[in-house]
Parts: sequence; structure tokens; C-alpha cells
Amino acid sequence: MRGGLAAAVGAGLAPPSVLWRAENHYPAIHHPDYNRGLQKLAREALDAAGGRVRDLVDERVVGSCLTTEPERLEWGHRLRLERVVDLALWLDHYRPEITV
Repeated sequence: MRGGLAAAVGAGLAPPSVLWRAENHYPAIHHPDYNRGLQKLAREALDAAGGRVRDLVDERVVGSCLTTEPERLEWGHRLRLERVVDLALWLDHYRPEITV
């Protein structure tokens, strides 16, 4: 929400930092703890499922995302790690037959 009526309606329900922040079609968390947790989940995804995820991603690209300090992890790196986690969840849920 950004100012105006939305801020008036949300007064007392959300902090001012939320009510008055710039609009963003895809809000993201910019906290190093999120990045740290995301890196952990991506490592687990690469190590699990019999290597299925590892077979489908470019480890050179993902590897640099995993070794970057969480405080310095860029938006694009986060997206790559989120896709690794998404892929692992998708493979676990649907269990498709994939031959590489």
C-alpha cells in the first residue's frame, strides 16, 4: 500500500514502513537471515533426492550463489537459489521420470 486511502485504512494495523513504502509488484525480503536460510535450503536441495536437482542445474552458477556472503547476495543470485528450491519441491511432489 502506498499512502492515501490505503494508509488511512491500514493505520494502526500495519507499521508505517509498510503503509508508506514504494509500490513493488514483487516485494522481497532484504534481510541477510533470509539469504542465509535460502542458501541452506538450496544446499539441502542439491544434496537430496538422489542428486536429481544437481543433474538439472548448472553447479558453476549455483555454486557462486552458495558461497557468496549472505549480506552480499544479489537479487539475481537469490532468484537462482529460489528456483533450485522450487525445482526440488516440484520434483519431490510430482516425481517425474527424467532422463539426462
